[in-house]
Amino acid sequence: MVEETEVPPPAARKEPVHMDAEKFDRLTQALGAGLSRRGALRAAIGTAVLGSLGLNQSDEASAKKKKKKCKNLGPCQICKKGKKKPKANGSPCTPPGGTSGQCANSVCIATSAPVPPAPPSPTCVTQGNACVQGGTGTAACCAGTVCGRAFGATAGAFQCCNGPGTQCNAATASQCCSGGCNTNTSPPTCVCKTTGTACDDNSQCCSNRCLSGTCAAAQSARG
Repeated sequence: MVEETEVPPPAARKEPVHMDAEKFDRLTQALGAGLSRRGALRAAIGTAVLGSLGLNQSDEASAKKKKKKCKNLGPCQICKKGKKKPKANGSPCTPPGGTSGQCANSVCIATSAPVPPAPPSPTCVTQGNACVQGGTGTAACCAGTVCGRAFGATAGAFQCCNGPGTQCNAATASQCCSGGCNTNTSPPTCVCKTTGTACDDNSQCCSNRCLSGTCAAAQSARG
């Protein structure tokens, strides 16, 4: 005898859920609005992050620039990549005090007017200075001058003056022992006093003889 088994009823099929067009549109709009809000949120967050990165980069660049600056630069130094470098020798600079100067091995040297060399120590008596007649060495007059009394000078006041025949001009006539310059000669020369004219010293007379204040004739070879 065959036992009957119960056959379960077929599974009930799920019917597709139908949605009317109006509900579908509302759902689409809601989803669209949700996506827009999320997109906006993401965009805002991204902008903030980028802005923060930009600020950080700007701050870093500014910090680097500050690091490259050199402090306490001297008048003969320049700042190159954050390091002090010397200016080329001869570069103009302003030393302490505000005068002009130039660089020399990183030091600003003040420029000044050249100092003329000191004149050499005289080895003879120069024009217009006191001398000793017959003196030698440092007591003798320098070449071109003779030791005598300048015309009109106080008796006994000997000085180096330009003797007769020395070249002169109108401006230097007073340097002639005779006190006059003959401009009729070429070139002009210091004049000498002729025989019989007043004199103060032998150096003024053409004869080189001044006797008792008067130029005397030249001595003959016989004496």
